[in-house]
This record gives sequence, structure tokens and C-alpha cells, in this order.
Amino acid sequence: MAFPTLRQSSMSARRSPRDRVLQLGMLAIWIVALALRLWHLGELEPPVFDEVYFPKFAEAYLDGTAPYDAHPPLGKYLIASGIVALGRNAWGYRIATAIAGSLIPVAVAGLAYKISYRRRFAWWAGGLMLCDGLFLVESRLGLLNTFLVLFGVVAQIYAIAALEARGARRGLLLGGAGLLLGASASVKWNGLGFALALAGMAALAWSHALLRLKSPLPLGIWGQVRSLRWKHYLVYFGFLPAGFYLLQWLPHLLQQGIIQPGSGWRDWVQLGRRLLQLHASLMGLHTSATAGVGVDELVHPYCSTWLSWPVLARPMGYFFQADGNIWRDVHAIGNPVEWWLATAAVVGLAVWGLARLQAIPAYWLVGYAANLLPWALVSRCVFIYHYMSAYVFGILALAWVMDASIGHPKPIWRWLGWSAAIAIVACALFFSPIWLALPLSPEQFYRRIWFVPDRIPGFNWL
Repeated sequence: MAFPTLRQSSMSARRSPRDRVLQLGMLAIWIVALALRLWHLGELEPPVFDEVYFPKFAEAYLDGTAPYDAHPPLGKYLIASGIVALGRNAWGYRIATAIAGSLIPVAVAGLAYKISYRRRFAWWAGGLMLCDGLFLVESRLGLLNTFLVLFGVVAQIYAIAALEARGARRGLLLGGAGLLLGASASVKWNGLGFALALAGMAALAWSHALLRLKSPLPLGIWGQVRSLRWKHYLVYFGFLPAGFYLLQWLPHLLQQGIIQPGSGWRDWVQLGRRLLQLHASLMGLHTSATAGVGVDELVHPYCSTWLSWPVLARPMGYFFQADGNIWRDVHAIGNPVEWWLATAAVVGLAVWGLARLQAIPAYWLVGYAANLLPWALVSRCVFIYHYMSAYVFGILALAWVMDASIGHPKPIWRWLGWSAAIAIVACALFFSPIWLALPLSPEQFYRRIWFVPDRIPGFNWL
């Protein structure tokens, strides 16, 4: 199958910022995303799942008693902003997450457009993100992962825009990218996967230049990576992210009394040691992840391994309520059809071979690997929501393949592309009751639980 070609100069392919068709499409994506997240947002009484932690931590900051948490404080600050606006209730706990989550499909569509200047590709990417259940569930509760993903995706957009720019504008855009990468890591440390994705593409560009490969990858805009000087990397992708990360600790440290105005660098080192000790203790309590897709349920019933995430082997139940034969459930589970097609797209592009593709598919694969493979080194209990950053790049890979299919001259490819789109939308509608806690009978609930224990080894959706 022929993939859409990458324009060798993204600057010459730049569209007008007044592309009203694109703007209307983005607006429509955002309105639908926001409506899905605000619909009956406060109906479930908190806390649901990890709302026992993060909104309470946010309230502690507002009360001037900073909590001791395993994650950096930025996500809790953002939840606290919602509490200030709407009060200490379900809406206050969740509104910041809902708004951030509604922006993710738009940001993913924007990233797709920025790297390709293809409207249809951007619409596919945003539409596919709208159809995912895990992102919907996560952004309807007072949790942290949507902040991390939003900052990381927008950082990619800024970095790509900086490669197109020159002079002071390039510096401003690189600065924005650096600050957003720092913000992503300031929600959770695994936000560093987005920085690793950019580093991977830079390494790819430099390796092709230094090794002078006979069949170099057509890099397009990524070839501009080589125009950056060492000080750009040091300042914008070193000092700025690290500075943002350190500064966002200031309210926390002042409230805890760990530092005082005028404290020295030794207080910051001591803080880092405390955080590392906390993570080490957590890892010691959890059993090591196995090489297969099984889980050790003695640690946590929803523990899963990184190899199980791409095949959707172990989703999570966040909420369950039974009132006679009326059941309500919130399942942190992706759209199965979309999930498996995205995994197939990533594998298919990888098999096709990076050297035979344009730089855009290479970017999806590098970003996917950068956000997934580091989890192979983690021995503590991990969960399927840790896959969200990698899944963004899986969605982009699927959107790229679907765009190529829909635009293919052969009818069979167009038929396959549209069939996949219809199946994804139908699956989203079918699974929406267990994403939105709609009432179901027990029979209707179990129709959506395709894998029960012992049916297929390693797969368990209960």
C-alpha cells in the first residue's frame, strides 16, 4: 500500500492559519469531547478509584498542609484550581481533568496536521481519540494522567513548529516545548517519555547525517534538527524543563517547611533523595513484572505488564454499583476494535521498515517505543493507564494507515478503511455504557466483558 508522501519542506507546504475548514473541524472535535466529559460529571459520588488520593491532596494544598505523595505536585495544583472555582465537590474535583481531557483529541489532531499539513489525516487522528474509552474515563475523574498526556502532546507541536521557524520565533517555540516537557514530567515522571520521543527523532536525524547511509530516510522537517546548536539542546531541552520541574515544587516545599526562603541547594538534594527512597520502597513492596501477559493479583487485582497493554489484556474497573438487576459500572477500558487496530498499525509500519517509509511513520514508531519500552525496566506494579502516552502514537499510526486506505485508488483498500471506521464507531457506542456508568442489566454488562478469567490465558476484563 502506498503511504501519503511527506513534503520535503514543511515550510513550503505550510497552510494558511485561516484555514476555516480545519478550524471548524477542530472546534467540532472539541465540542463533542467536552460534552462527553461534562455530561453528568458530578453524578457519581466521589471518591471513585484514585480520587481517594489526588483531590484530597489538592485540598491539602489549599489548606496549607502539603501532602507527601509519590508524584510531583503539578497535577494536584491543577485539580486544586477546579476546587477553587467550583468548590469541594464532584464538579470541583473533576472539572480541571475534564477540560484537559477534552483538549487531547484536538491536540492530537493538531499534532497530526502540524507534521503533515493533511486535513483529513488530522481529522482521523482527532476522531479516533474521541472514540477511545480509557481517555474518556480518565478525564471524567479527578486523576492525573490526562494532564501528563496533554502537556506532552502540545510539547511535540511546539517542537515541530520550532523546526520550521527561524530567529526569535524559533527560540520562543523551543522554549514553549521545553517548558511543556517539564510540565509533563511534573505531573508524573513517566511524562519524560515525550522528551525521549523527541530525542529519538533527533538521534535518527543525526545518525543518518553522520553515518551517510546509502538510502537515507527522507526526513523532511526533521532534517532541521541538525540546524539546532548544542546550546539549543542544553537550554531548551535541559535547563528549561529541569527549571520548570524544580520551580513547581516551591509551594509544596514551603508548605512542608522543607525549605525556607533563602534555602540552599542541599535542601533540594534532600528532597530528591526522599522521593527516590519513596519509589524504592514502593518497588520493594511489589512483585516483579513477568515476561508474559499474566499478572500477580496478590499485589493488586489490576496489576498488568507492559506487554499486555497493546492487546488490551487487563483493563481496570474503577466503579461498580448494583441495585437489584440494575448495574452501573465504570471500566477503564479502551475501544477494543480501535485498540487492536492501532497495535496492528504500529506492528505493520515497523515490519514495513523505517528505511522504506517517510519520516512521519518513523516518528509515530519512535514515539510509541519511547513511551512503552521503558516500562520493561520497571519492576513494581503498573497499570494499563500507563500506556496512554504510547497509545497516542498508536492512534497516530492508525490514523495514518486509515488515511492512506481511504485515499487509495484501489476500492478494496477504501472499503477496508471505511469498514474499520464504522466498526470503531459502533464499538464506541456499544461500550459507552461502561465508560459513562449508564444503567445495564447483568446480561448487558457481561456482553461487554469479552474475556473472563481462564477463557484465554492472561486476558481478564473483570
